Amino acid sequence: MKQCVAGSVETWPSPRPEDEGVSLLASVVNDLARRFGKVGFELGREFALRMPVLDFLRLRDLLTSEAVDGSPCIWEVRNIKSRAEIEKIRQAGQIVSRSFASVPE
Repeated sequence: MKQCVAGSVETWPSPRPEDEGVSLLASVVNDLARRFGKVGFELGREFALRMPVLDFLRLRDLLTSEAVDGSPCIWEVRNIKSRAEIEKIRQAGQIVSRSFASVPE
């Protein structure tokens, strides 16, 4: 996380079945909504929940602002790659190529 480009990283003790970070996430999202008006989530067809449905429903109930579909903006930003990202993609491609080269026909 030392090389993280995010402004901050929030953590919580886990496992904690009674609140697996949902209240913390709601607090962060609500703070962002107060600062920026709305908060966009990836809600398009490609959306993967990646959290238990009950946690998502609880999060939705804890939000004090409207959750809007930010998918178009998110996907546009994902198309922009830094030099470091491009280098990692290049390295991954080389690894895959070497792997396939070692597979017998």
